Amino acid sequence: MKSMFKFIGVIALVAVIGFSMAACGGDDDNPSGGNQLPATSGSVTFTGLGAYNGKYVIADGDGNDVSLIAAEGANYQAQTITGGKISGGSVTLKVWQEGENNAISYSGNDQNVEFDVVIFDTQDIDPTDYSTMMSAKMGTATVNFTNGKGTGSVTIVPGGPGGY
Repeated sequence: MKSMFKFIGVIALVAVIGFSMAACGGDDDNPSGGNQLPATSGSVTFTGLGAYNGKYVIADGDGNDVSLIAAEGANYQAQTITGGKISGGSVTLKVWQEGENNAISYSGNDQNVEFDVVIFDTQDIDPTDYSTMMSAKMGTATVNFTNGKGTGSVTIVPGGPGGY
């Protein structure tokens, strides 16, 4: 039951990320225009995903004083989040720090950041697509960052609507 509530929380989180990105497009923190996330130097590599090669990942992390978003990118106008493709049992995603009303580049040294990792069948994730959300699989990983770069091994959470 606990994993079901956590899964529902991740679905809500994906929706909030998608809609908050749409709300802040085109401001000074997004110099590339209104359709994409700003550039970032942050990255995270998730390992332990060999059973999911060819699928796509996004993640959200929380540390002591930091909230992070990990994805390949996003499109504000389409309100989609782009997942990174798993290959060879791992995936490397870009990392942004969640600002008050936007996402900003991440280059921190945060330790023990707890990530919720969500695995999808499709690359472009629409948080309003119920069938996509219900077919997702979820895991967790603890990541230590140095200069915005980190690595963590994913533990898949059993049970839930994703059928894992």
